[in-house]
Amino acid sequence: MEHAVDRVQGGFHGALTNELQVRDDIPRALVLCARILWPYSRAWRVLGVAAYGEMARGAFRYLADRFRDPVHGGFFWQLDRHGAPLDERKLVYGHAFAIYGLAEFWRASADPQALRLALEAYRGIESCSGARGLPEYHVAHRDWTRHALQRLHPAEHDAPRQANVVLHLLEACANLLRAADEPALRQRHRQLLDFFLDDVVGPDGRHCALYFDADWRPVTGVISHGHDIETSWLLTESAAMHRDPALAERAARAALALATSVLEEALEADGGLVQASSAAGVTDATRHWWAQAEAVVGFCNAYQLSGQDRFLEAALRCWDYIEKHFVDRRNGEWFAQLNRDGTLFRNAQNLERFKAGPWKCPYHNARACLEIMDRIGPSAPPAGNRGTIR
Repeated sequence: MEHAVDRVQGGFHGALTNELQVRDDIPRALVLCARILWPYSRAWRVLGVAAYGEMARGAFRYLADRFRDPVHGGFFWQLDRHGAPLDERKLVYGHAFAIYGLAEFWRASADPQALRLALEAYRGIESCSGARGLPEYHVAHRDWTRHALQRLHPAEHDAPRQANVVLHLLEACANLLRAADEPALRQRHRQLLDFFLDDVVGPDGRHCALYFDADWRPVTGVISHGHDIETSWLLTESAAMHRDPALAERAARAALALATSVLEEALEADGGLVQASSAAGVTDATRHWWAQAEAVVGFCNAYQLSGQDRFLEAALRCWDYIEKHFVDRRNGEWFAQLNRDGTLFRNAQNLERFKAGPWKCPYHNARACLEIMDRIGPSAPPAGNRGTIR
């Protein structure tokens, strides 16, 4: 990430190409800054490398000094290259990642400002939430009132509710609980987890519903295999925080059902993961860096829950594919998206995806590596001991 650091204006450049060309015509995104904050904070805390701490401190200062709204609290969605607000909207999705990163930075540094800002962002999200503890709207104006446009991205499905937003809020609340275990926050986290088990995964359990209507009823049959496998291990992580054996058992069964579906429907012979499907078949056969990283963790988690070797073999196949195709041996980091044959994906304008940018940085891949290190380290439990499913 050294090439993405803006040593003149501070913070991080808007984007970086695969050839390490800086793109400051791209707005500076809250998600990018927050996603840089989390892995460097975790790596600093776990590995004790001073350079990781410096990167984490830089991300924290830019988040606190530039992205934070000094009037209404919370964080702006985008800044210009000079660090001035460019898009003042408040998005629950972006705030979930901010909370996730701030809580991790607090765990690494014990900086009280980090915890104050995380709790402030959480209270902002709470102002958007309804009776079930779910966000009633995902996009707000600067003052936290509802915005007319609720999409995260113009190309997304025009649905008023998204499970992906709640998933990242779930993991954010879990990390915030590690920093501030307050009864109301614990209750909210449990509500979010119950929603995922009841409504997103549901009784079928093979796939996550992605889009919902205003009453939280599924509205599409799109299957995102990357979100399915990511959800699988995040469910068991969240359930473990409540020390409830019945809940842990339920989450483990859901995790194994999701992991089984991804293994059977999306993992190909070469170890690459198909991105998306529908009832009619594969709709996106390209391979995305984040889904491939999450598959390594999700399959490892399924192996530890069940003791079934097929999941361990799947995790190793995914990692072999990463080593062969995703890792950029010349300029470092991972490529963002590949074609089914392992070549670099190019969009309709013949452009490759950014090495770093509004949606990509060493987040999913670094988190996967740190998570696997934790799971196979000397204190990790043997397979079958993270749950009771056989």
